[in-house]
Amino acid sequence: MTKEDVNQALNNIRPCNVLVSDGRCIYVDNPETVLLSDTVLVIGKHAQGRIVKELAMVAVAHITGIEPAKPRPLRKVA
Repeated sequence: MTKEDVNQALNNIRPCNVLVSDGRCIYVDNPETVLLSDTVLVIGKHAQGRIVKELAMVAVAHITGIEPAKPRPLRKVA
């Protein structure tokens, strides 16, 4: 996928799963926890507001797809 494809998909599909070439599936519940550059997508995982528990970094070249996902319950940040 191109940077433009990723940006469009993230704007149109909420929540979603980002599919990666190594087989990972990264859940995105809120587009505000995502940063997109020309080469890298950074996803804040397990977010409560602007506070995230961990970050997932994926090269845009390794994103194979973005699909709709069912909403997941919030986790408490320790």
